[in-house]
Amino acid sequence: MRPNPLQDGDEGSGTTVVATQGGAGLPLTYIGSPAAPAEFNAVTRFNPALAGSWTLTISNPGSANSPQTVATPSLFRADGTLVDAIGLARNVGISGTGTTPRITFDAPEGSRVDTVGIRIWDLSLDGGRQIHAVNRLPADTRHYDIPAVLSSGLSLREGGRYAFSVDFEERRPLPEGGLGDVISRSRTFVAFTPIAASPTPPGGDPAPAVPVFLPVVEPGRVTLPDGTEVDRPIFRFDFDVTPGATFRIDPEVAVGYDYAIGAGDPRFASVSLPDIGDGLFDLYLWDETAGDWVEAIAGLAAGVVFAFPDGGVDRFRVLGIEPEAGLDPNDVTAFPTDLTFTAAGRFTGTMTPLLFDPRPARPIDPTPIDPTPIEPPVVGVPEPASLALLGLGLLGLGFARRRA
Repeated sequence: MRPNPLQDGDEGSGTTVVATQGGAGLPLTYIGSPAAPAEFNAVTRFNPALAGSWTLTISNPGSANSPQTVATPSLFRADGTLVDAIGLARNVGISGTGTTPRITFDAPEGSRVDTVGIRIWDLSLDGGRQIHAVNRLPADTRHYDIPAVLSSGLSLREGGRYAFSVDFEERRPLPEGGLGDVISRSRTFVAFTPIAASPTPPGGDPAPAVPVFLPVVEPGRVTLPDGTEVDRPIFRFDFDVTPGATFRIDPEVAVGYDYAIGAGDPRFASVSLPDIGDGLFDLYLWDETAGDWVEAIAGLAAGVVFAFPDGGVDRFRVLGIEPEAGLDPNDVTAFPTDLTFTAAGRFTGTMTPLLFDPRPARPIDPTPIDPTPIEPPVVGVPEPASLALLGLGLLGLGFARRRA
């Protein structure tokens, strides 16, 4: 039987494939890939009740040997245990500049991993074309150096829009030894943009490669002032923090951002904002009693460290980003925010871009406010190297002007 629908100019072979198990049925779709001209595929949410063997029925009314049936292996291991869903990668980041950066990551806790895979997509090609793939890296792989020439023969471009995935895989053992097909896989997607290296000062040393930690983008929705609902990404982080260290986070460009810790995370101790636009921002804290945001400081100058009250805060809001800055919304360095935390632990919080300024319109104060710098709390630990966390999101928005 020939695949469906087109092959060698044929108007359609008519081959169909359906998977069944118990009372469940799942049609498979023809891939149509030149690299796999007879491949069919289907994806469904993991269900332990459907972890047994599926029966594939391949049919073609024009073929004398139709239909054919094939039984797939089950999702049970040789010892009888059910395969687990593998967690996503943690501490995902990139270090270095130019077109050959290093991807770094940690394995999910408590998951069985046999092999690691890396894939790269060019987001400017056909809505996202895969341009690189490497499979079956050792299970203990924790970094990958992107080569100058990718598996497609292409190379990364400085300023280009890309995404990579880190794949953790459990594979079925072969009777003769070794590892066979993938039985379980998690795939963590992260977008990034290669940036040019900063010039080295005369007689100086090149700047060290700073780890750049990246968030995973989750879908979200927001209601605009006119009642229209639009998609809005939420940038969720997952990395380890220590008190006294500065972590830089930066997903995408918008009129402002809401920052929040995850459940059980260390609280925010201080924040310092980048020199963007006029370099002045309005900082808000959450008032539990009022159930609303309250302005903590207007005109917070870029680079000034603002220390939160003793014990830290679990959330804060930044407004006053101006549209006239005209920054590229796909620039990973668009709004780097420096944060410190009150204790060591794991940060799984979010940085959510705001699509509109929720405050009533107010006249613009032409006089900049230059607040007195506020020193962050002193923490009695050795000073670690600063870490940078930059992310690339999905919004193509400008900046909103600071309002007094």
